[in-house]
Amino acid sequence: VWVGTGGYWTEADLNDIPLERAARYAARDADATARIYPILRELHSAMGLELVGSIDHNIIPMVDKMQEVGIPVNVPYFRQLSTDLGRRMVAVQQQIKNTFGLWINPNSGNQVAEVLFRPVEKGGYGLVANKTTKGTVDKETGELRKQRGSTQEKVLEGLRGKHPIVPMILDYRALLKKKTSFADVVVRRAVFDSESGVWVLRCKFRITRVSSGRLSATGPNLMATIDDEEIRVGYVAGDGYQFAEWDLNQIEMRVMASEANDAFLIGMFEND
Repeated sequence: VWVGTGGYWTEADLNDIPLERAARYAARDADATARIYPILRELHSAMGLELVGSIDHNIIPMVDKMQEVGIPVNVPYFRQLSTDLGRRMVAVQQQIKNTFGLWINPNSGNQVAEVLFRPVEKGGYGLVANKTTKGTVDKETGELRKQRGSTQEKVLEGLRGKHPIVPMILDYRALLKKKTSFADVVVRRAVFDSESGVWVLRCKFRITRVSSGRLSATGPNLMATIDDEEIRVGYVAGDGYQFAEWDLNQIEMRVMASEANDAFLIGMFEND
């Protein structure tokens, strides 16, 4: 949700909601949690999960500190990257126009569906999607309307080899996602720390969103940028620190072997 006036828009948060409504929402959330706590606590104990619960709860102060400290970022770099990504997006649109004589918004599901799935005799490319949108039902006639082939990334990936315009559409969307979900978010959310003299990004870490128990992050999703060098180089290790990478699967399997006290697994790790 975005709110604002004129040409400047900011991401909406609780500050944009009337205080009375925000307070009621927050109070209801806390009240619901307090009501269900004894029920879940009883189930938790019955399943023998006290140790697991203590492990999860003991990391909360660390995660909270991670959010407070944040990560230094090179804001001028991200500003330039955002501009560059915008130029590259326009270049892809121009490439589509030069190659196929079409000027479209590759992020528009309707425009892309019109081009890809319309029959050849009607000016389209006649591709067949393996998934369709839900469409809408006319309340008076019960007729299903506005149903079309889906243009979600997974569907388009399956059509990548069916027509040369599909890879261009996917390239545009990848650039758009990198720009709006990462570069622009960093520029918008980074805060200048006067004490350290650096820009700091404080994303939100969550410990209850992933079934495996791993962390997830939003605003932006730092976990999704690790493998993208163009984004990754904009993060800065603080003075005296350096970035490192660990294989979580290896760590988790070792923890599992230790907690289960499984002689076979422990023997495997002890013998490399």
